[in-house]
Amino acid sequence: MSNLLKQAYKNSGRHRAPAKNVDLLLKEALDLHGAGQFSEAAQIYGQVLDVDPENFDALHLLSLAAHQTGDGPGALAMIDRAIAINPNVADAHSNRSSILMDLDRFKDAHESCQRAVELNPDHPDALYNGGNALAKLKKHADAAAWYRESLKRRPGFVACLSNLGSELIDLNRFDEARQVIEQALSLDPGHAKALLNSGVLSLRSGDRETARNSFTKAMEADPGYALALANIANLDFECGRIAEAMRLSESALSIKSDLGSGHNSLGNCHRASGHPQSAVKSFRDAVRYAPDSAEIHSNLLLAMLADSASSLDDILNESLKYSVAHAPLSKHAGRTNRPLKRIGLVSGDLRTHPVGFFVEKLLRGLRGIEVFAYGGPVGEDKQAKKLKGLVTAWNEISHLADEEAASLIRTHEIDVLVDLSGHTSGGRLGVFALRPAPVQVTWLGYSGTTGLSQFDALIGDSVVTPRNDEDFYSEPIVRLAHGFAPLLELEDSPDIRETPAIQNGFVTFGSFNSTTKFNDEVIAAWSQVLNQVPGSKMILKNLYFADTQVRDRVAGAFASNGIGLEKLAFRGQSSRAAHFEAFEDVDIHLDTFPYSGATTTADCLWMGVPVVTLSGDRYAGRMSESFLRATGLDGLVAGSIGEFVQISKNLASDVDSLNQLRLSTRDRVRTSKLFDENLFADDFMSVLNSVWSQSEVVAA
Repeated sequence: MSNLLKQAYKNSGRHRAPAKNVDLLLKEALDLHGAGQFSEAAQIYGQVLDVDPENFDALHLLSLAAHQTGDGPGALAMIDRAIAINPNVADAHSNRSSILMDLDRFKDAHESCQRAVELNPDHPDALYNGGNALAKLKKHADAAAWYRESLKRRPGFVACLSNLGSELIDLNRFDEARQVIEQALSLDPGHAKALLNSGVLSLRSGDRETARNSFTKAMEADPGYALALANIANLDFECGRIAEAMRLSESALSIKSDLGSGHNSLGNCHRASGHPQSAVKSFRDAVRYAPDSAEIHSNLLLAMLADSASSLDDILNESLKYSVAHAPLSKHAGRTNRPLKRIGLVSGDLRTHPVGFFVEKLLRGLRGIEVFAYGGPVGEDKQAKKLKGLVTAWNEISHLADEEAASLIRTHEIDVLVDLSGHTSGGRLGVFALRPAPVQVTWLGYSGTTGLSQFDALIGDSVVTPRNDEDFYSEPIVRLAHGFAPLLELEDSPDIRETPAIQNGFVTFGSFNSTTKFNDEVIAAWSQVLNQVPGSKMILKNLYFADTQVRDRVAGAFASNGIGLEKLAFRGQSSRAAHFEAFEDVDIHLDTFPYSGATTTADCLWMGVPVVTLSGDRYAGRMSESFLRATGLDGLVAGSIGEFVQISKNLASDVDSLNQLRLSTRDRVRTSKLFDENLFADDFMSVLNSVWSQSEVVAA
């Protein structure tokens, strides 16, 4: 029992007021209650209950006071006593739903609202509360319907308009969302949540500047609005301002320590700074405080791939938790008994993105198969335009809710649906959870298990997904014959030039991988290489190096291993032409672990830059190895950190041999079986046909 309820009963039996004074006492208590003097009001409610222990109004109002002072369990006990006395008061059931919401009992809360509406169909608060409960249950369309019913009864209900806007955003119904949010702000320009939702809507439309302005206004309207502050932090992170994003995230958490989005933003900052274990901790906190967010849970899983302290068992177990929370089992419809003729590709990355480039190679090699693409808008994206021209049909689904996207896919009668994103940004695992196709596989975009039983296969190869790892996947493993992904020809790339050490007189190492993979163990290994190769230097190139804090963190890690700034050169994001020029400045590329390069490694090989890699203990740690073995460069794959250092040292010790390797590597790529688009497509379709033939057949 809370202090307030104890206060209400502390004089039980001592103040036996006459029954005729009960109404006066209740009026006095209500005046105090309305003035926010909850403790004083509670004492008088207690006096009423001394006289009349089954006084419905006193029990009802005392429950509200307890709820308003943070005693949810006590409030629920009081209101249940009141409802037992008189079960036919709609207000009581509506208020009970509010209490249950704060206790995270969303299904029970909605049931209370349903009872309230049965008693009074025109109760706007009960309809509003019912919408809130449905929103928490992720039933966005139903929530929107309840909010609309509430607004019919109370047209100027600003909080309801704001929440309706939020649900419409989740349903990707942006035009409708804009209308109701603008209506809310026309009625109350300083409504903090409506301002926040306006910012979210702008962000979904790609207008970061307007989004930031809206979030800032929300903070001005409510200086303690931690969620608005966390959203500004996320914007700074997306713009590469890591130090500022971290500062704002910590400020948001100082206001509200259980803010899931705040911990998520902090996790993103730790991840970008190369602190995988700190990132995993922050994301775990985020999942604990925002258990209904599939996106946050995916961020945790992605971070775990780069954390050497997270074992394959740990990753699998967390992936299965994701599946239970966000991808409940759905019916497996089976397939008709006919040959595979139509595949679907689902990804938000069918554009200028590594996935978009790899998929282009596959599409150019496919023959006699219909391909339906499900992605984002093409717009002016050059790569998206290319891909659209290579498929049978292009379907924009970024604006569709999972249920709507799944329904669309079903109408196309796709045989095999291919996930190309997994737990990465923009992934649509929620669509695959609904099983819109009889056979579903995951490939390429995410380097690990998804945790979903709705996938019939994960496509890998003998290197990234060896047989002795199969127990660490929720999906059955199938393997492409020559490698998990094709090798690429970089468009507009220059001819290979001699290795720069010939002109420089010293060897330049490099790493163009993401700083999310630059953990302390990696930097320690690189430092050993630099220390053992006299005069050597290293170029580090990544978009996050535009941030001083990230540069200082990496430079500090090198310094602790005896490597000064004079040996390091930091470069940020650049144009495509400047990116090619950067390869020409590097003699040897040093890989990261436990999360290796993939696209970066493929690019290095095309540009003639040898890559030294450490064979990892997971899919994410063996992608470079797969490409190197496919090009006959097995000697660049190390089995230990000591061997990694020695291979790097040996390469650097013979500049003439290093130059010959550089000048021959592009030819190695061209003659690799992974470079042959027709052969790769044949391998890919062979795997899909195998999964198709083994799937359950039902009558047509």
